[in-house]
Amino acid sequence: MEKGHTSHLASNVELIHKVEDSLSTFQDLSAVSIKKLFENVSDEFFFWLLTQGYVHIRDQALKSLLPSIPDEKTQVAYTGRTGNATLVKAFRAFTLFKNIAKTYDIDLRECQSILDFGCGWGRIIRFFLKDVEPSGLHGVDVNADVIRICRQSNLRGVNFKPINPMPPIHFPDNMFDIIYLYSVFSHLSEEACTKWLAEFQRILRAGGIVIATTRSRSNLCNNDNLRKAFPDIEKTLLDYDSGEFCHAPTGAGGILDRSFFGQTAIPKKYVEQHWTECFPIVDYIYDWEHKGFDQNVIIAQKEKDREKILKDRTLIRHTGENAPSGNAVVTEIVSNTCESKTVELSFETIMDNGKAPPLCEGARVFYTGARSHVPLPKEASVQDRLNATGNNTGNLLIGHAIKRQLGGTIYQVSMSAEAKYIEENFDYIVIGASNFLFERFDLSIYADFLEKVRLPCVIIGLGAQAPRYESKVKIPEGTIRMLKIISERSTTLGARGYFSASVLEQMGIKNIRVIGCPSMYWTCSPTMVLSKQTFEHCQRIAVNGNSNIIEHSSDIQAAQRVEGLLANLAFKNGYQYILQNEIAEMSIASGEDSELTKSLILSLKMRHGLLDVSDEDFIRFVKTNMVAFFDVEEWMRYIEAFDFVIGTRFHGCLIAILNGIPSVVLVHDARTREMCELLNIPHADIRHIETIDLELLYESMDLDLLETTYTNLYQNYIDFLEENGIVHNLER
Repeated sequence: MEKGHTSHLASNVELIHKVEDSLSTFQDLSAVSIKKLFENVSDEFFFWLLTQGYVHIRDQALKSLLPSIPDEKTQVAYTGRTGNATLVKAFRAFTLFKNIAKTYDIDLRECQSILDFGCGWGRIIRFFLKDVEPSGLHGVDVNADVIRICRQSNLRGVNFKPINPMPPIHFPDNMFDIIYLYSVFSHLSEEACTKWLAEFQRILRAGGIVIATTRSRSNLCNNDNLRKAFPDIEKTLLDYDSGEFCHAPTGAGGILDRSFFGQTAIPKKYVEQHWTECFPIVDYIYDWEHKGFDQNVIIAQKEKDREKILKDRTLIRHTGENAPSGNAVVTEIVSNTCESKTVELSFETIMDNGKAPPLCEGARVFYTGARSHVPLPKEASVQDRLNATGNNTGNLLIGHAIKRQLGGTIYQVSMSAEAKYIEENFDYIVIGASNFLFERFDLSIYADFLEKVRLPCVIIGLGAQAPRYESKVKIPEGTIRMLKIISERSTTLGARGYFSASVLEQMGIKNIRVIGCPSMYWTCSPTMVLSKQTFEHCQRIAVNGNSNIIEHSSDIQAAQRVEGLLANLAFKNGYQYILQNEIAEMSIASGEDSELTKSLILSLKMRHGLLDVSDEDFIRFVKTNMVAFFDVEEWMRYIEAFDFVIGTRFHGCLIAILNGIPSVVLVHDARTREMCELLNIPHADIRHIETIDLELLYESMDLDLLETTYTNLYQNYIDFLEENGIVHNLER
């Protein structure tokens, strides 16, 4: 180790001496730039040169070209550290920003102009000198004193200017390839952030990106200064989790007035809802994903093709992440394209508006909610097929189960059909629910529909989405209105678990029966039989994960750790990894050449805890080992071949159990916990998992308890259907 370290140091010092020798040939150093000297060395060498390597420089000519650092008082004021340590976090930020730019097809060496907004004393911008000529680098700050320090820090040729706290700024339109803000949007007010975003949109070139950091949730929980700034920290955390802009107007003295400056945390939900007004492409990287420093990172790209982006926005508007899987989301698109036609989406019949459904024996069921299959050809894009599931293929198992269970003839018809037509041609309404009790789901469209159509209505599998049982679930008024109508028109509402039932009770709804998820009873059989052998005979193992929406988890850091463990298990052992809503991975696995997928490779590796894996090996892993299903029966046939399934996806594990295959769910939120606890599905809490011991988890499963509990819940489900007058096909 010591010998290798000495050899590495010697080669670095030798390189310094070669640069010094080359400088001796120049009579005028003003013609020499750092980029010309060091553009072919590694970023790590350049960092070493500006820190530990500086003492090995013999020639004053080289020292005269390199940036210096300010006095210790200034260093401490900005970083709390002095000397080389003050540049460590700055270099991590530079490295992350450079990698992000690369994923958006921006090569620093080809950039014309880069802006460090809130540059401080220039600790980050100095690292760009290796790749960009100084004339193309610009630094601005509201503090004129630090601009003066930058100009005195030998950052030769870099353009530094003081600015006002609010726009406008002096730059022309379409100037910058990259604008980065380190720890600026962690302090500015909502008004300031909004105004500067609009200004960035003006001065960015087409395809250029903004990279901004902001306080993370873990900052709010663990930083003493932030807890002082937000004295009611519990309320602040609730606001943050609800997607609200969190700002404490503390000020910091001098020009940093409390009218615009304080402590700020901008959650992902807020960014998704508000930043897209200025920028069509937005991404969000949590601190635990990039691990470079303790702030989240927001990326926004200025549009390249406005016409295409407007078209994409029309498609995306009604198909957001985790949207409810029923017509509440999808029908609006269908009715816009089909005009007056009432379109069947998931079941057997297509009907014109005003035409009665075919004569049939038994009940005529108007069904809406989770789909049983994707009504698109296999040639359709992965994005379109995923949108059709409600952005989670697990929803298909819910709809498919209900289709098997309900008797009579089932029609899935647009809710835009006339009320009189529906009342005359159907006996009752059935809603296949999922996590409808969620602060982001305002189901007013269901409420409006039910107020017009006065038929009996039953909702099956209603669930609450929350990180923990003790979390307060804020339900939108439209959803409350819908549920109170259903409560009046049904004997009981079918809740997924006791936590969901408690949320309903808080609304004043009392006629509740806890039934679990209808997908539990997909087989329509009163018995469940699982086959367990010794672990050494488990030859084929599959995993599933939840890496792209772990912000809903009970413990985000634990969730990230577990998702990394699962991905590494699959990568190192060649296990299959079953996807459910990971669109980027699905696009890669399906062979679609998506620009969006390419731009997310770095983020995907972070999310899966596979940063040490090369891009080529990661893409090969996704193409070879990751798979998604848009057909439940195909999924069922595929899973039959496995001996054991483990992961954080409830339906990804349940589909194995339905086929008699042992499975363990790693519960990560109240939703997965309550369903596992109700059915006694083997499970483990992510908060208590440091490593994944597959053999221990497998051998400790109590499958007898699961089988016994299932039989009791199955009869309970029959009782629920019958007390609501629902004809069914379940065996007794």
